[in-house]
Amino acid sequence: DRMPIMQKPFRVLLLALILVSIPLLTRAQFTTEAVLSAPDTSSYPQIQTFLKVWSEDGRFITNLQPADIVMVENGQEIPLDSLEEKAPGVQIVVAFDPGPAFSVRDSTGASRYDLVVEALNAWMEGQRNRDQDVLSILMSGNTSKVRLDTYAGLVRALGELPTDHRNAEVDIRTLSEAITVAGDMTTGPEKGRAVLYITPEANANTIPSIENLASLAIDTNVRVFVWMVTSEAFFESSGALALQEMADRTGGRFFAFSGTETLPDPEVYFDGLRRVYALTYTSAIRSSGDFELAAQIVKPGVETISQPAQLNISVLPPNPIFVSPPDDIYRSLVPDVDGNLSAERRSPVEQPIEILIEFPDGYPRELVRTTLYVDGQIAAENTEPPFDRFVWPLNDIKESGRFTLQVEALDSLGLSSISLETPVNITVQRMPEGFVPTISRNSPLVVTVIVLIIGAVLIGVLLRFRRLRPDLQPGNGNIKTRPRPVSDPVYQPVQTESRPIPTDRLTRWTNRLHWPQRNTPRGEPIAFLERMYDPNSLAALTPIPPFPIHTSEVTLGNDPNQATIVLEELTIAALHARVFHNTNNEFFVSDFGSISGTYVNFKPTNGSQTKIEHGDQIHFGTVGFRFRINPPPQLTLPSITETEEMSS
Repeated sequence: DRMPIMQKPFRVLLLALILVSIPLLTRAQFTTEAVLSAPDTSSYPQIQTFLKVWSEDGRFITNLQPADIVMVENGQEIPLDSLEEKAPGVQIVVAFDPGPAFSVRDSTGASRYDLVVEALNAWMEGQRNRDQDVLSILMSGNTSKVRLDTYAGLVRALGELPTDHRNAEVDIRTLSEAITVAGDMTTGPEKGRAVLYITPEANANTIPSIENLASLAIDTNVRVFVWMVTSEAFFESSGALALQEMADRTGGRFFAFSGTETLPDPEVYFDGLRRVYALTYTSAIRSSGDFELAAQIVKPGVETISQPAQLNISVLPPNPIFVSPPDDIYRSLVPDVDGNLSAERRSPVEQPIEILIEFPDGYPRELVRTTLYVDGQIAAENTEPPFDRFVWPLNDIKESGRFTLQVEALDSLGLSSISLETPVNITVQRMPEGFVPTISRNSPLVVTVIVLIIGAVLIGVLLRFRRLRPDLQPGNGNIKTRPRPVSDPVYQPVQTESRPIPTDRLTRWTNRLHWPQRNTPRGEPIAFLERMYDPNSLAALTPIPPFPIHTSEVTLGNDPNQATIVLEELTIAALHARVFHNTNNEFFVSDFGSISGTYVNFKPTNGSQTKIEHGDQIHFGTVGFRFRINPPPQLTLPSITETEEMSS
């Protein structure tokens, strides 16, 4: 009866110990391992990678949430943008490296190799619906079967392998090929990768090679599981320890089989490799270089961090480029509806500018702003699409000059760059100066003033005539006189000397008036510049008359204040060229350093004085003329002279 009483406190104590040990057991169960695949930077700044998380017993840890994982990019913690659990399958390579130990048989007559094949067949029979898995089988000295689609194909390939291995020799190259096939990324980086290596114990000569192959497997995320088939006496040999160390380093497992042990189910190895987390995050990297990336799991009870993966990236700012920028812009005066010119009316009033934005690092990104600069000052700016077009206002440009254009592009990462300077020449047509243009611009006022002046002059002339009109003499028929008595001496006529009517005062004031004089006609021109046209053009239907040359020198340009002959063409400079002749009556043409140049018979003058003859073609920019001397020179006709030889 006392024993039950004593057992009750013991049970309470035992229960307390169990409760205390539960957290320790739970923590031991979740000693996790995390492996991060090589990151994909093709969608930078979005980075994609794959994460596998296993518990201590090799099982995949499921149901992680985005808040449970933090990316550590070059020491900086960054939250995830997305997290998705997938089941892409596993890439499995079964590699046989047979030796004489495979042929040892048990009491039933079954060889160790037969028992291994039996265990593999039992595993494969339960995996017929694993369509995502990629399977391969290798055996030293035989044809490999790589990338089989189904487990049924793997069963057939296994049945075709030779079974007598008494004279076989271990070849470490089989393991090397198996790791290479399993690490092939063309099947997708998200797949698990594993090698089931079935071999006798390794000899001492192959131990260094095994260590190197373990490093290769780690670099390609391949787990190597080893079934060592040999006698129990070799379970602790140096070759066995080398194989066990390789399995431990790569995350695989080691099993020694002498023929009496129960082989493990391979599905325990591969089930945890079939699942993976696909995750994305936004990188904080803004420069080129090599960086480290790791995934940290912060879920309570599953806290771990992966080994860092290398993140190599090249980040460059966007590069804006002008597309066919204008070399020259000509702003011409535009008359109003009444034909009057004003400095406020010029055309064009704006210039469209188009650019191309390229990303030299190969990562196209959203743009935030593009800015057009003229001589270092902001001329136009885009803060929303389209970012590749500007409208450059020209109304504030009143004087001709050379301007420099640049464009800047700013992307969503805050990276920006500015283009090289692009020069643009702008020619602004000036207002005509002088007496006639001034009158033309102020015609209403001028007409009023002229009318007033003419009226005043006429009134003054009339008054002057009345004041200067001589007294009329009697007897001229214009004045009637009364008859006077002949006998009255008072009324007798007195003889006086006749004098001419004074006209000197009249001539003095009339000579002061400057009446309009008739222009004296000029002589015949000494030469002509005759405009040439494309016969298929509309301008050829209404040709302008030839320009006559009366003086020893004329100048050509689009500025009426500088040029004798005004050519209103875009390719003509303000003062473009001159045509002159010397005392020997030889004609020459020279260019004033214009951009579009001057050509004689399609050859550039290059700023030098070039002699021109009757009939030569002269191009000022793109405007062509035919030069003709007046009168044309006489052509010397060929003549035939009879010689003595001909007469004989």
